[in-house]
Amino acid sequence: VCDMLENIHEFTSNISYKIMSCWDYMILKGGLFFSFLLTTFLTAIGFPSQTIYFIIFLIICDILTRFHATVYKHCGYFSIRLFFKAWKEKVLSSKKLKNGLFTKILFYSILLYIAHQCKISDELYLGTVISNFIYSSIIILDIISILENMGESNFKMANFIKTFFEKQKDKLIDDNSQDGDK
Repeated sequence: VCDMLENIHEFTSNISYKIMSCWDYMILKGGLFFSFLLTTFLTAIGFPSQTIYFIIFLIICDILTRFHATVYKHCGYFSIRLFFKAWKEKVLSSKKLKNGLFTKILFYSILLYIAHQCKISDELYLGTVISNFIYSSIIILDIISILENMGESNFKMANFIKTFFEKQKDKLIDDNSQDGDK
């Protein structure tokens, strides 16, 4: 029994040592490089700022409402049990989530970088206006996506809000086209 316990202890010590050496290698060799890249990226897009936090919040809401809409369309209503059933039946897939999220993060990162550079550049005339326009565009895109997801989930209020914004957008376009005709 003592030999068996000693072998188990030696085995677990060996595994623990390998895990720790792997961790040290990742942190000391690769971790500093990836940490540098992540810090550079976050600084380039203007993190931390309340706008970035709000955009991250909207992205998370968009993902959650997309899940809700997919389960609702597949099953007719939403519950946690049906959510896990949809994952099991591959109605919801992490591959689709990764592809969509990667595309959105890549697209938004480029826009956020441009917006932040416009905001901090003193040479750029109206840089803050351009920056705010880009931030607002990202926020509006995500809100529209969330409202579309909610509409697919049969939330009546979402369709009302979406219709309201579409009418306002059309009114703005019509007003601008009439001004251009004068």
